[in-house]
Amino acid sequence: MHQRPPCEREREKGVSIFSLWRSSTADPSSGRAVGQLARYMGWVRHTIGRGKGVTGAIVAKAIDDRLRYAASVIPGVALFEYRVEFHLEPASVISGTPMSK
Repeated sequence: MHQRPPCEREREKGVSIFSLWRSSTADPSSGRAVGQLARYMGWVRHTIGRGKGVTGAIVAKAIDDRLRYAASVIPGVALFEYRVEFHLEPASVISGTPMSK
């Protein structure tokens, strides 16, 4: 079996861009989110990603329908909603004299 050189295999790999938004996209930032991702994807495709596939993802607390419609016509864009959970557990305290700053 013929193996391709590493540089050729690397060229076939694509570049993925993730845009993380702290809030939901239901506010006016919805249009900014898709516009920003499209700019990043375009820059990568024309500079460091030449000859590679470029995909993108918007990650937000909530995705609104306006963003869903916009993303549906941009090839290679995925949408993800995140959920954060915190679990607090007691931590031990160091006894003795406090450390100086």
